Amino acid sequence: MEEQALLEAIRSDYRRLDRLLGISTEQIPLSFSTRMVRQYGVCCFRADRPTAIRLAAFLKDAPEQLRQTALHEYAHAAAALLTGRRHGHDAVWKAVCLRIGCAPERLSEPCAAARRRAEEYEKGRAGAPVWLVVCRGCGAVSRYRRRGKVVQLLQQHPTTSACVCRQCGGRSFALCRQKEGI
Repeated sequence: MEEQALLEAIRSDYRRLDRLLGISTEQIPLSFSTRMVRQYGVCCFRADRPTAIRLAAFLKDAPEQLRQTALHEYAHAAAALLTGRRHGHDAVWKAVCLRIGCAPERLSEPCAAARRRAEEYEKGRAGAPVWLVVCRGCGAVSRYRRRGKVVQLLQQHPTTSACVCRQCGGRSFALCRQKEGI
């Protein structure tokens, strides 16, 4: 089934549940996200109001998991609309889950589509540059996949004493960049 048809089927189910609960989720955008790797879905909020529901694109290959995830995220939005505040996975959210026919579980069982997506993601990361920060005192090595604050600081100020080794408390480091697996 194509993406738009899947979204329309989910939206149709949401309209049915809206009538059951006496709310409207029609103004909450619903979409698939290709950026989700381990997460199945998310209900986004601003000031305790649901603003978007995003579902992992890899779930298009797992219809039952997609349905359960869509209901799970709907329950987050519905609980907030019914009470005026977010509920996370508390008793109010669980009650809404039971009312709409969704398992009141925080996490779902891993599905084959999720495992495939995670494997593809890890393959894509293989060979990515890795920053190595080596303590000159004890030789402890820290790996960084991103050029974060520590790496930036050591690039700009190689002799800084602002960083501290967790192993020995040393304050002198060597920074190098290499391909992973070398």
